[in-house]
Amino acid sequence: KFGRACAVDRVPWGALTPPEFKANHVDAMRPVIFTDAAEAFLARPAEWVSKKSFVEAFGALTVNVGTGAELAQFGGKNLFGSKPASLREVVDKLAAGSGTSEEDVSGDTAVFDMRVMQQPELASSFVQPALFTDTFMNLRGARWNMLSLGGDGTGLGFHTHADTWLGLAAGAKRWLLFEPGRFPAHDPMFPNRMLSTAQLMQRWPGNSSDPDAAGSMPRPMECIQRVGDIMYLPAGWAHATENLGDTVGVGGQT
Repeated sequence: KFGRACAVDRVPWGALTPPEFKANHVDAMRPVIFTDAAEAFLARPAEWVSKKSFVEAFGALTVNVGTGAELAQFGGKNLFGSKPASLREVVDKLAAGSGTSEEDVSGDTAVFDMRVMQQPELASSFVQPALFTDTFMNLRGARWNMLSLGGDGTGLGFHTHADTWLGLAAGAKRWLLFEPGRFPAHDPMFPNRMLSTAQLMQRWPGNSSDPDAAGSMPRPMECIQRVGDIMYLPAGWAHATENLGDTVGVGGQT
């Protein structure tokens, strides 16, 4: 552990009414992690429970792939040749252990794709929770949904955007969070640069056993999202993510 202790509420799915969620989190700009929420965002959970079932259901679909920085900044680019990569190719790459070596230029390859969520196969297996539709997804102008998939250690560098939610169908994800106005935006890490935990610890003075040790840089809040959890993050929260093991998520953003 390297960041400040996670102060994000963990709330069982269904424990908050829409007015409570809107007042206490959307309007108050306070993140929340909903637990035991898989049925709230997956219409057909059996298609997501294993690599085999995932590939059988969605393997033929093509997706944007790239490094964390490329995906956050440019929406991904084709790293597999002259045609977009299929989800089967991406999953096979993860199963083969590609990307574990620093010499492998595709080591950070991950998927963060909003276009693929419009395909009927995925669109019908995914649910936009009514709690979010009624409180911010339909009230903030443009909205879109995304598929997030990556191997251990991949993720997105520090960036900000409007309100977002992400549900994890598989794996776990580390979130490094800064409250609005707390992230030093002049720092060269911002935006869209993915750093390993070791690099982050070197960048922020102090040590992992004393995350609030004196140093010139404020430290991020560190939270772990687990399978079946939904993270809701309000607008303006600077954040970076790191996948802990092979991770698949779906979500929405305004």
